[in-house]
Order: sequence, then C-alpha cells, then structure tokens
Amino acid sequence: MKLGDATLDRRVARLLGFLLLALVLTELAWGAARDRAWPFVTWPMYARVRPEPPDRIEEVEIRVVSRERGVERAAPSALFTHVHAALGRRVAEAAFEPGPHRGRYREVLLRRLRHLLPRREIVEIQARRIVWRLDPRVNPAFDASSVDQVEELGSFSPQEVEGSGR
Repeated sequence: MKLGDATLDRRVARLLGFLLLALVLTELAWGAARDRAWPFVTWPMYARVRPEPPDRIEEVEIRVVSRERGVERAAPSALFTHVHAALGRRVAEAAFEPGPHRGRYREVLLRRLRHLLPRREIVEIQARRIVWRLDPRVNPAFDASSVDQVEELGSFSPQEVEGSGR
C-alpha cells in the first residue's frame, strides 16, 4: 500500500476522525468541570469576575450666571483638555465640598471658567449633581432628558473668591 491508495486514504481519514472526536469529547468533559468553557477556550464565557454594569450615572453641572448672557451651562470635562476630563470633575466637585482647600479649588474653577467663557462678567457660579438611572438592556442605556435626581451643591460669587485674601 502506498499513499494515494483508496483503502489507505479511508483508514487515515477514519483515524483522524476518531482522534478529532476523542479530542472534542475530552475537551467537553474537561471544560464542563471548569465554569462551562466553550471547547478549546481557556476562559469561561460570561465570566463571573466581569463587573456588573452600573445602575446609575451622575455628572456635576456647572452653571455660570453672567450679566451678558444670563445662565450658561459648562461641563466640568470642558474645563481642561479631554485627556483631563476626570480632573475637571474633581475640581468642580471639590470647589463646592466643605474642606480646607475649597478656596483653592474655587480659584482654579473661576480661572478656568474665565478662560472658557471670555468677555463675560461672571456674577455667580452654581453647581448641581444630576443623576440618571441606567438600563443596560435598552439602547441607549439612558435618556438625558429624563433626569432621576438633582442635588444642588451650592454657589459662590467671584467676589467671595477674590476677597478671601489669597
């Protein structure tokens, strides 16, 4: 018998079929014991270590009251570059939280808002936390127009910051 012979080809094909079947059965038996992994995959599908999606999101909204334009909204992420969006959120929150460094955060916030909104005479800076409920099963996951909760964080005037002695 030599390669190309029909009986040899059938034997090789049958042997390869049995080996493949044995491999699949072994993997299924072994994989079922490990978190029900798909065959030939070493990680379980829908792993339990994956974090659950959040049930709500929140954002701080800055409202700038000026003599020229009335009330304007500014996102904390717009205070700095898009790379430092988290820093903008932290500055906005810390400017309204009680603490020893609140005055410094207010100075930074006022300086960045004057840069963001030039040629405005700022009368007051207000902040509020807005909360939306999420439903990850729906697309989009939340409706920006249907706010779940609004919490007023406070307000201050530029004169309070500039008159603080710093």
